[in-house]
Amino acid sequence: MTSQYQKKKKHKANVDTVDAVDALSAKFFGKALEGKIMPRDQGTILELEKGKKYLVKAYLGLDDNFKRIYKSKTVKGTLREAQRVKRELLTLKDTGRVDRSTETFNQHAESWLKGLRHSVRAVTIRQYRARLKTCQKAFGDTPLKKLKLADIQALCNDMFDAGRARRTVEYTHTVLKSCLEDAVRHGKIISNPASLYKLPKRTERKPPKAFSQTDIERLLEAAKATEYYLFYCLMLFAGLRPSEVAGLTWEYVDLDQGFIRVEKTITRFTKSRWSFEQPKTKKSRRTIVIGSFLADLLATHKLNSPANSYDLVLTDDMLEPVDIRTVANIAFKQLKKELDLPDYPLYSLRATHLTHFEQVAGIQLTSKRAGHANIQITSHHYVNPQVEAEKQAVFLFEQKLLQSAKNTVN
Repeated sequence: MTSQYQKKKKHKANVDTVDAVDALSAKFFGKALEGKIMPRDQGTILELEKGKKYLVKAYLGLDDNFKRIYKSKTVKGTLREAQRVKRELLTLKDTGRVDRSTETFNQHAESWLKGLRHSVRAVTIRQYRARLKTCQKAFGDTPLKKLKLADIQALCNDMFDAGRARRTVEYTHTVLKSCLEDAVRHGKIISNPASLYKLPKRTERKPPKAFSQTDIERLLEAAKATEYYLFYCLMLFAGLRPSEVAGLTWEYVDLDQGFIRVEKTITRFTKSRWSFEQPKTKKSRRTIVIGSFLADLLATHKLNSPANSYDLVLTDDMLEPVDIRTVANIAFKQLKKELDLPDYPLYSLRATHLTHFEQVAGIQLTSKRAGHANIQITSHHYVNPQVEAEKQAVFLFEQKLLQSAKNTVN
């Protein structure tokens, strides 16, 4: 049996242990037992380059194993900016957002993608997953808190060296940045290393791949004998995306008023699995005015095509949605080869429409017709000023200027 003396001794030992922990807390966190804040600076700033570069180091407390946690950052800027970074680091300790996570990048990437299921489309998650696969191969097993700017920079450099398109590298970096930003919000890491990486400046913007007027005439004449003639025409004369053409239903086609409403698209998961999806953005859901040529084509097609259970405008032989990959990789590719046309992708038919439409309607209306969020997207990626259009503009400008000078003389 435990004697009364032993119980008192055990109780005293427990009290001594609590006092020791309190004293340790007071020592490391700057708090006295009476609850007063001790005037102790818990961060240092070391000048690496006079007036230009500083190393900021802050003590953030103890982890679960009573090991000290330090965080350091290199600041390129003024002393005031270094002091601001120091305050931000110490604020993390005060708010309890100290990095204690042992989660790897792979683990966080999977949890992030699962959390997006109810906020973005399934096809978007598939695209994110494809981009993150490249990142997971590079540093998938690396703990989040050990992921550095150098790792992000090495990944992007390797992609450029492998000949990947700049747009692919940009998209991968954007997805990675969003993924790591989610880790910051959940307190898994203190800062986002991907936000520090800056892509190299563009050397020269490549013009959009748009067919010339002559190529369009030849393409349309040859395509009349194919089963995808109307598919090509909807892209060339209405500027629809391939997924919008595949998902177009008769309920959104008004032949009397002459317009098409884009309200849904087709997302294909496998050859036999597909689903209707809403357009990605609000401006993608739009009304497009069509001319008499396209309206007549649609009317003739409606009379001669069999009905289908989905009310689709275009179907395959099995009355199922048209497979865009079959159109792009087989039919359109073969058509280009027969006509010896430039090796542009199927999507270039939309770029061709926007390029030629802008010359007669202007950038504002073209952007609205394309369903873009702003005119910068239209002008940067799709509109390709033609030499003939510029010559015509110069001719009209000269005529106006000379006429003005002639009137002044008279």
